[in-house]
Amino acid sequence: MQNTWKDIVKDFPTTPFLFVGSGLTRRYFDLPNWEELLKHFAAIISDDSFIFQRYMQENDKDYEKIGSAISKDFDSKWFRDASIRTNEEDVYTAVKAGVSPFKAELAHFIKTNSIKNEAYTEEIALLQKLTENNISGFITTNYDTFIEDIAAGYKTYNSQEELIFSPIQEMAEIFKIHGSVTDPASIVITAEDYQEFNDKCAYLAAKLLTIFMEYPIIFIGYSITDNDIQKILSAIIACLSKKNVDKLQNRFIFVKRNAAITDDIKIGTYSKEINGQDIFMTQLETNNFKLIYEPLTEKQAAMPVKLLRFFKDQFYNFTLTNQPSKHIFVNAFDPNVPLDQLCCSIGQNSQLVKRGLVGMSLEQCYKAIVFDNIIPFSADDILAFAIPNLLSQTSKLPLFKFLKSAIQPHYDIQQKISCTKFDDLISTSFKKYRENKSFKDRSVNGIIQEYTNDGILDPRALEYIAYLYENEINVDELGTFLANYLTAFPETLSKEFTNSQIKTNLRRLIRIYDFLKYHD
Repeated sequence: MQNTWKDIVKDFPTTPFLFVGSGLTRRYFDLPNWEELLKHFAAIISDDSFIFQRYMQENDKDYEKIGSAISKDFDSKWFRDASIRTNEEDVYTAVKAGVSPFKAELAHFIKTNSIKNEAYTEEIALLQKLTENNISGFITTNYDTFIEDIAAGYKTYNSQEELIFSPIQEMAEIFKIHGSVTDPASIVITAEDYQEFNDKCAYLAAKLLTIFMEYPIIFIGYSITDNDIQKILSAIIACLSKKNVDKLQNRFIFVKRNAAITDDIKIGTYSKEINGQDIFMTQLETNNFKLIYEPLTEKQAAMPVKLLRFFKDQFYNFTLTNQPSKHIFVNAFDPNVPLDQLCCSIGQNSQLVKRGLVGMSLEQCYKAIVFDNIIPFSADDILAFAIPNLLSQTSKLPLFKFLKSAIQPHYDIQQKISCTKFDDLISTSFKKYRENKSFKDRSVNGIIQEYTNDGILDPRALEYIAYLYENEINVDELGTFLANYLTAFPETLSKEFTNSQIKTNLRRLIRIYDFLKYHD
């Protein structure tokens, strides 16, 4: 074993997760523990000095069952006796929404009594500093908002349910698995709540498994015999082989408060049998948590954890939708480029994101002519960063909309435009056979109507519209047709669309529309 806590932190593969129990907020907020909380509400139900002992006796000293009994009796009295109510809007709002008065009042009580203990100002400030770049995230069974208060910008999941059904990024996140005072209905405190929690514990464990395997976990504010810890570890262990269980020893750190040790940390090993397997973890004993926090300042993420979470979240959403955003603008990667040679740039949005426009596709360019705001960048940015690359691929591009919308002159792009009049867009063969093409109505809508049968458009209409003379084309009719067609068949302009003739004809019509509507 390493000689010091600093040595142990130095060997961490990454910044840790903190698994926080009620002991930490009792220390910093002087809040009651589970038993004290139940005693407080039992005393509201009855002024009998033995009321809590009665609940203990009748419920086999099982706090979950006691919570259920107190909740039932408290709710009944709350509706009958207005004198016990806290006349606060948040309580009434929660009850009106169907929340148990017991949970609504409990949430209000915790919020009202969450007052920082000035004796630990330095410890709290140091822990808060760690949230910037030295702690990957928090897991907690606490209801209060202490962690959210010190970890500004972290994403908070307020219940087990929310966590299970949400995509987690394992970075700058807070998992409140027993609920939160910000959502009283989520609070786990009765036997029924715990039964529901236990029923879903396997799903929770599966969600947290990656975290437990890849991150150091520092348990702080708990007794190692705590039932909540036992249940979660049991579910985690059930998913692992003996070999992987053994790997947890160096990743599990248990902090035990020892009032007698104020200027040092006693380091040892603690073992616990779970699911028939001995689980070993490093145990730290001290009553000075500054000594726990200070070495963690030496283990830093590559950049602020909130920023790392932002990147992970953006890439996650991009992989789901494959749509660009103001934060991520990429084109499909070139399959000819080896993955180990790919590079993703990170930097100031105003510059690097714009440079990502170099990867704008022909499909996006053409669709931007028909639809507004499909590309979240200015015309000047598109002309400066995207169009030069596209012009290196083809000289046939719709450019007039961008040029007309631009604030700055783009002389280099203007010089590359070969069409100055309508017929420059039309090939020789189209011009040659114009007169020979006979339509019932020589107009955009006329051709569409003529070549639509039983609501199905004949693809030849895309070609035939290009046989019309300039004065026969109503630009608004053409624009409406193009928008409707691309809405119905959005894949037509994509690389994957295999009918090149239809794609060519559609692109030609978009260039015609671009010229007629935006050419100055």
